[in-house]
Amino acid sequence: EFNALLQAAALSTNPYRNRALLLLMIDSGARASEICGIALGELDLEEQRVLLHGKGEKDRYVYVGVRASRALYDYLSHARRDVERDRHEPLFMSERGESLTRSGLLALFRRLRIEAGLRNRCYPHMMRRTFATEFLCAGAPIKDVQRQLGHTSAKQTMEYLYSSEARLKENHRRF
Repeated sequence: EFNALLQAAALSTNPYRNRALLLLMIDSGARASEICGIALGELDLEEQRVLLHGKGEKDRYVYVGVRASRALYDYLSHARRDVERDRHEPLFMSERGESLTRSGLLALFRRLRIEAGLRNRCYPHMMRRTFATEFLCAGAPIKDVQRQLGHTSAKQTMEYLYSSEARLKENHRRF
């Protein structure tokens, strides 16, 4: 499903932004509101990290991989190259040139799902769940996943582990 969303993003009216947005979300595990709240000065492509403003006014850095970093660089180089950049300006802008809002992000996901021909609902939190599940399945320590997700307790993060256990069980049966 994620690859179908990426393909739909490539054909959308704002392909650089949409690709960067999707890759940042799946690579960081950030919440929708955190993604919408990123300012240009909070992006550190050299260190491959982004400062997020989480729930309860708890800020944290999250790390992203090469693919997401490259997409963010391309977005800034192509889609935002003519804009005089203020470090406090929002990273992701709407089609009208305003800060992307959570409702705007939800609408974007609906459009991309339809364009991708996906039947199942597709929403930003799926990116967060997919990140957590994949990170855990790859063997990341639960504390690292907890920190990346901005959870205050490991109990919150364990909910994602249960979904990984279900996936493990399904894969065991299948293979």
